[in-house]
Amino acid sequence: MPTRPRHLPRLLSLSTLTLGLLLLTLWLASAFYGIAFGFTGSQQLILSRGWLELDYDSSPLVTSYPRGIEFFRNANIGYRNDLWLDPPVLPNSTWHAYAFPLWWLALPLTILGTLFTYRTCPRPPGLCKSCTYDLSGLPPNTPCPECGRPISQSP
Repeated sequence: MPTRPRHLPRLLSLSTLTLGLLLLTLWLASAFYGIAFGFTGSQQLILSRGWLELDYDSSPLVTSYPRGIEFFRNANIGYRNDLWLDPPVLPNSTWHAYAFPLWWLALPLTILGTLFTYRTCPRPPGLCKSCTYDLSGLPPNTPCPECGRPISQSP
Protein backbone atom coordinates (compact mmCIF):
# COMPACT_ATOMS: atom_id res chain seq x y z
CA MET A 1 0.00 0.00 0.00
CA PRO A 2 1.51 3.36 -1.02
CA THR A 3 2.08 5.79 1.79
CA ARG A 4 1.54 9.51 1.69
CA PRO A 5 4.73 11.59 1.78
CA ARG A 6 5.34 13.02 5.23
CA HIS A 7 6.20 16.46 3.91
CA LEU A 8 2.96 16.90 1.93
CA PRO A 9 0.77 18.19 4.82
CA ARG A 10 3.49 20.64 5.82
CA LEU A 11 3.85 21.84 2.22
CA LEU A 12 0.08 22.30 1.85
CA SER A 13 -0.20 24.18 5.15
CA LEU A 14 2.68 26.51 4.31
CA SER A 15 1.34 27.21 0.82
CA THR A 16 -2.12 27.96 2.27
CA LEU A 17 -0.56 30.34 4.79
CA THR A 18 1.54 32.02 2.07
CA LEU A 19 -1.47 32.47 -0.22
CA GLY A 20 -3.54 33.92 2.63
CA LEU A 21 -0.80 36.38 3.61
CA LEU A 22 -0.33 37.39 -0.03
CA LEU A 23 -4.05 38.08 -0.39
CA LEU A 24 -4.07 40.08 2.86
CA THR A 25 -1.16 42.15 1.53
CA LEU A 26 -3.04 42.76 -1.72
CA TRP A 27 -6.12 43.74 0.30
CA LEU A 28 -4.14 46.29 2.31
CA ALA A 29 -2.43 47.70 -0.79
CA SER A 30 -5.74 47.96 -2.64
CA ALA A 31 -6.85 50.77 -0.30
CA PHE A 32 -4.35 53.02 -2.07
CA TYR A 33 -3.73 51.44 -5.46
CA GLY A 34 -5.79 49.44 -7.89
CA ILE A 35 -5.07 47.02 -10.67
CA ALA A 36 -7.23 46.03 -13.62
CA PHE A 37 -6.70 42.97 -15.81
CA GLY A 38 -8.37 43.15 -19.22
CA PHE A 39 -8.81 39.63 -20.59
CA THR A 40 -10.85 40.34 -23.68
CA GLY A 41 -12.58 43.43 -24.91
CA SER A 42 -15.64 42.58 -22.83
CA GLN A 43 -14.16 41.20 -19.58
CA GLN A 44 -12.19 42.91 -16.86
CA LEU A 45 -11.03 41.84 -13.38
CA ILE A 46 -10.45 44.75 -10.99
CA LEU A 47 -8.87 44.82 -7.54
CA SER A 48 -9.58 48.17 -5.92
CA ARG A 49 -10.48 49.49 -2.45
CA GLY A 50 -10.47 46.02 -0.90
CA TRP A 51 -12.80 44.43 -3.43
CA LEU A 52 -12.32 41.95 -6.23
CA GLU A 53 -14.68 42.73 -9.06
CA LEU A 54 -15.44 41.02 -12.37
CA ASP A 55 -17.08 43.22 -14.99
CA TYR A 56 -18.22 41.85 -18.29
CA ASP A 57 -20.49 42.74 -21.15
CA SER A 58 -22.29 39.83 -22.77
CA SER A 59 -23.03 41.75 -25.95
CA PRO A 60 -20.83 40.56 -28.83
CA LEU A 61 -20.73 44.06 -30.33
CA VAL A 62 -19.25 45.96 -27.38
CA THR A 63 -15.51 46.07 -26.73
CA SER A 64 -15.31 48.66 -24.00
CA TYR A 65 -12.47 47.37 -21.79
CA PRO A 66 -8.79 47.61 -22.69
CA ARG A 67 -6.73 44.44 -22.81
CA GLY A 68 -3.69 43.95 -20.60
CA ILE A 69 -2.82 45.21 -17.13
CA GLU A 70 -3.46 48.70 -15.84
CA PHE A 71 -2.31 50.12 -12.49
CA PHE A 72 -4.05 53.14 -11.01
CA ARG A 73 -4.15 55.22 -7.84
CA ASN A 74 -7.48 55.23 -6.02
CA ALA A 75 -9.10 58.64 -5.81
CA ASN A 76 -10.87 57.82 -2.54
CA ILE A 77 -8.45 56.25 -0.09
CA GLY A 78 -10.02 53.54 2.03
CA TYR A 79 -12.27 50.54 1.64
CA ARG A 80 -15.77 50.13 0.30
CA ASN A 81 -18.38 48.94 2.76
CA ASP A 82 -21.17 47.88 0.43
CA LEU A 83 -21.98 44.45 -0.97
CA TRP A 84 -23.48 43.94 -4.37
CA LEU A 85 -23.82 41.30 -7.02
CA ASP A 86 -25.00 42.07 -10.52
CA PRO A 87 -26.34 45.61 -10.03
CA PRO A 88 -29.09 46.60 -12.45
CA VAL A 89 -27.75 49.27 -14.78
CA LEU A 90 -30.51 49.36 -17.37
CA PRO A 91 -33.50 47.02 -17.79
CA ASN A 92 -32.15 45.43 -20.98
CA SER A 93 -28.46 45.91 -20.28
CA THR A 94 -25.87 43.33 -21.25
CA TRP A 95 -23.37 44.62 -18.67
CA HIS A 96 -22.84 42.61 -15.48
CA ALA A 97 -20.57 43.00 -12.47
CA TYR A 98 -19.87 40.67 -9.59
CA ALA A 99 -17.86 41.84 -6.59
CA PHE A 100 -16.91 40.59 -3.14
CA PRO A 101 -14.54 41.76 -0.41
CA LEU A 102 -11.09 40.26 -0.80
CA TRP A 103 -10.73 39.66 2.93
CA TRP A 104 -13.55 37.06 2.69
CA LEU A 105 -11.00 34.88 0.93
CA ALA A 106 -7.77 36.12 2.55
CA LEU A 107 -8.68 35.88 6.23
CA PRO A 108 -9.94 32.24 6.28
CA LEU A 109 -6.93 31.12 4.20
CA THR A 110 -4.54 32.83 6.61
CA ILE A 111 -6.23 31.38 9.69
CA LEU A 112 -6.40 27.85 8.25
CA GLY A 113 -2.80 28.06 7.06
CA THR A 114 -1.64 29.19 10.50
CA LEU A 115 -3.53 26.40 12.28
CA PHE A 116 -2.37 23.68 9.91
CA THR A 117 1.22 24.94 10.00
CA TYR A 118 1.18 24.80 13.79
CA ARG A 119 -0.29 21.30 13.81
CA THR A 120 2.19 19.94 11.25
CA CYS A 121 5.18 21.53 12.96
CA PRO A 122 7.60 18.74 13.88
CA ARG A 123 8.30 18.37 17.60
CA PRO A 124 11.88 18.00 18.78
CA PRO A 125 12.91 14.51 19.91
CA GLY A 126 12.88 13.72 23.60
CA LEU A 127 9.48 15.28 24.33
CA CYS A 128 6.20 13.56 25.11
CA LYS A 129 4.14 13.61 21.92
CA SER A 130 0.97 14.22 23.90
CA CYS A 131 1.86 17.06 26.27
CA THR A 132 5.43 18.04 25.13
CA TYR A 133 6.91 17.32 28.59
CA ASP A 134 10.71 16.89 28.55
CA LEU A 135 11.41 13.17 28.96
CA SER A 136 15.19 13.37 29.24
CA GLY A 137 16.59 11.59 32.27
CA LEU A 138 13.63 9.24 32.72
CA PRO A 139 14.19 5.48 32.67
CA PRO A 140 12.76 3.69 29.62
CA ASN A 141 9.20 2.30 29.68
CA THR A 142 8.01 4.72 32.37
CA PRO A 143 4.90 6.81 31.87
CA CYS A 144 5.11 10.52 31.27
CA PRO A 145 5.05 12.26 34.68
CA GLU A 146 2.92 15.09 33.28
CA CYS A 147 0.09 13.30 31.45
CA GLY A 148 0.56 9.67 32.57
CA ARG A 149 0.76 8.12 29.10
CA PRO A 150 3.38 5.50 28.40
CA ILE A 151 6.21 6.97 26.38
CA SER A 152 5.85 4.40 23.59
CA GLN A 153 2.08 5.13 23.25
CA SER A 154 2.21 8.89 23.08
CA PRO A 155 0.25 9.91 19.95
